[in-house]
Amino acid sequence: AYNQAKPLQNGPLLTGWCSWYHYYENISEQNLRENFERLETMNNKVPTNVAVVDDGYMTAWGDWDSLKPKKFTNMDVVARDIASSRMRPGLWLAPFAADKHSEVVKKHPEWIIRNDRGAPANSSNC
Repeated sequence: AYNQAKPLQNGPLLTGWCSWYHYYENISEQNLRENFERLETMNNKVPTNVAVVDDGYMTAWGDWDSLKPKKFTNMDVVARDIASSRMRPGLWLAPFAADKHSEVVKKHPEWIIRNDRGAPANSSNC
């Protein structure tokens, strides 16, 4: 029935920070850690309980478990940094997109959607 839905009540309202809007793809464990620590000190003014690591941690779209060398050692470290700053860790990914040079495309070309001419479909980012 229209407008009969009850409000979602599964915990506190999520308010968060996302790396994309400040760093775009230029993120590292270090600059993220500095932000998480700063956000924790500002929590009484800007309540933030989620931190999302956005695009820039991986070597290519599609290779979501391949971290940029010299910028990241392990996503567990980043998740712990977020949690230690009293926020819930979040991770951005685009599971149905892959860069044409990614390892996943090289290993599984059959996973790529193709148009009527057989050319790979383009997500506009890859």
